[in-house]
Amino acid sequence: NGIPAPLFFVSPGQINFQVPERTMIGPATIIIRNSFGNVSLARLNLAPVSPGVFTRLANGKGAPAAVASTDNGQTYALSMSNADGSPVEVQVGHIAVFFGTGLRFQSGALSATAAGIALTPAYAGVQGQLVGLDQINLIIPETLRGKGETELIFLFDGRNANAIRIKVR
Repeated sequence: NGIPAPLFFVSPGQINFQVPERTMIGPATIIIRNSFGNVSLARLNLAPVSPGVFTRLANGKGAPAAVASTDNGQTYALSMSNADGSPVEVQVGHIAVFFGTGLRFQSGALSATAAGIALTPAYAGVQGQLVGLDQINLIIPETLRGKGETELIFLFDGRNANAIRIKVR
């Protein structure tokens, strides 16, 4: 809608950009102009919250692009995913830090579900070091002990993020 957007990544099949903060909620037209002057248009509807959790294989499926620690985030001991996109086993009490986007303006109405068990994230908001990056902190609760590999879904202001896979010892 006439507001320049900073680009993070451009390839023949994908463009990652930051939605400028002063962009209005609602219908928007994205105008893409390459160095040769070719123009493409995309229309979309901007919402205050449109959560997505990053995954290891960058396709929105499988294990998360996340880390887990045992000491309140002071040391990130392990990645929560293997190179093939399968989840790495975490333990009860680990603090899992998931990365994503589109959730920083959530009102605080947030929850999660894994193995049919309701969970409450400890934090969800701005990551603080990288532009446009959000994070979700979740202490792996006793109620997930022994559940093995299961689906985890975060809910922000009534909107589901993509389902991811975690594995709990």
